[in-house]
Amino acid sequence: MVRSSCALHQGVLGVHWGKDVHLLHLTLYEDRLDYYDQASAGAISSRKLLGSISSHDIKDYVFSPGEIELRLPSESVVLIATDDEDFEQWRRAFGNWAVLQAGCPLLDDEVEDESSLPSEALTASSAELLEEMLAMQRWANFHSPLPDCDVELTAKLSGRLLEELMRAYTDQKFQALVRKSISTCGHNPAEFCNRMSDAIFEVQRHILQAWGFFGDGHGKYDLGDIIWGRSGEDLARMPTWLKQKRAQCLALMCGDTSESSLQTKSRNHQ
Repeated sequence: MVRSSCALHQGVLGVHWGKDVHLLHLTLYEDRLDYYDQASAGAISSRKLLGSISSHDIKDYVFSPGEIELRLPSESVVLIATDDEDFEQWRRAFGNWAVLQAGCPLLDDEVEDESSLPSEALTASSAELLEEMLAMQRWANFHSPLPDCDVELTAKLSGRLLEELMRAYTDQKFQALVRKSISTCGHNPAEFCNRMSDAIFEVQRHILQAWGFFGDGHGKYDLGDIIWGRSGEDLARMPTWLKQKRAQCLALMCGDTSESSLQTKSRNHQ
C-alpha cells in the first residue's frame, strides 16, 4: 500500500513510553505516526527517523487536559503538551485522523436545507453532526490523497453501489447503534466516527467484497476514491445526481432516516 505523504499535523511533544519520557518531533499521517529525534538539528527531512506507529495499531485514543493517550495492542503511549506547542491543533488533527480511520466519505457538498429535515431531537442531532463532519471532511479532502485505486466503477455503477450501502444503513440494529452513539457523543464528529468505525465497516464489508473490493482497509480507500471523489478533478466531473445520492448515503450513516434521505432515485444514467 502507498504510504500517505500529506501530514495532518506535526510538532514537538513529550512522549511517555514505558517508564521514560522523551521529547520527540512527531508527524501524524492518515496511516501512521512518525517520530523523530528532536536532538537532531535542521529541517524535518534531515532529522533521524526513530520509528513509526501504524494507524492499525492505535486501537483507541483518549483526550485529557494536556495529554493524548494512544492505546496500542500491548501498551499505551501518552503524548504530553509542551510549553511552546499549540496542543489544541493536535486534538483537531487526531479528530480528523479518526474521521479518516472510520472510512467516512469525504464530501464537498453543503447539507440540505434544514427545513426539509424532521424536527425530532435525534434527527436535529444527526443533522448537526452531519454538518460538522462535512466541515472536517472538506479539510481532510484537501490534505489526504489516496493510494492508487484497485477497482474502478462508472458513475452509473457507483450510484447502484451507493443504493446498496443506503439500504444497509437503514438496518434497525445499525440505526440503534447510531442513535446510541449520538446520544453519548453529541455532535462531536471525531468521537462519533471513533465509536462507530467498526460498526460502519462491518456494514460496508460484505457489500465491498461482493463488488470486487478488498474486505480490508484498502477496500475502504478504494470506496472513498471511487464514490466520494477526494480529488478536485473527480469532484468536477462527478454528476450532480451522484453527489446528491452520496449526500443521502452519508446522512443515513449519521442517523438521518427522514423521507428525503430514504428516497433513492431509480433513473438510468449513462
